Amino acid sequence: MDRGERDRELCPVLPSDLRDGEWLTLTVRIGATTTRLPARARELGDSMSLSLSERDWAKLGCFSKRCHSQADEDHKSRSQKLEHPPSGVTAIVRGRVFVLAAETCLAKVISATLASAGFDAIISTSADDLIAGVQLQPTNVVILDGQVPDTSSATLCQKLREIPPKHRPSVLMLVSCCSPSDGAKALIFGADDFLLTPFRRQELLARVTSLLHRAQSESEFIGAA
Repeated sequence: MDRGERDRELCPVLPSDLRDGEWLTLTVRIGATTTRLPARARELGDSMSLSLSERDWAKLGCFSKRCHSQADEDHKSRSQKLEHPPSGVTAIVRGRVFVLAAETCLAKVISATLASAGFDAIISTSADDLIAGVQLQPTNVVILDGQVPDTSSATLCQKLREIPPKHRPSVLMLVSCCSPSDGAKALIFGADDFLLTPFRRQELLARVTSLLHRAQSESEFIGAA
């Protein structure tokens, strides 16, 4: 593992048709437990690596600690290795996603992108409409624009956090690239992840997919505890 200027990099065996800058969903397995994270392909001369952002690398570290803490005594005595099977790199799962954006055109672009990948994407017209929709329909992910005018992001995140854990959706907050520090605020507000705008289509899909997989893995982990 090597550290770049801003990212963490992994060098698993990757498909030969990957292009520099392409966003993927990376599968990481420790023993029988699996998680998935968004990663970006980076060309390194005659080879390719996968770059993870600082926050995704931190999530990987938490996942590793959680797996090791639950391992049996005999497994703790052995060195466990992270595996990155190519078959899981581009895995896409299905789910229902609600989208609330300050601009209708942005909401439509996000919705169309998600629908093209098989997601059930629903555009909310207001914060109240979003909360009502999430309460009426099982929802996996909420994509929330931090610039929505009718309520604060912190208030809306708090309302979503009040939903019982079994039905609570993950929150992906959109943050302007002109104010990247707002990404940290999004996490403090209660968002599960954030995405800088303007964004690449592949990164949007990778981050939504990783949230869906992570929620599923945590549910299975809790059920097995």
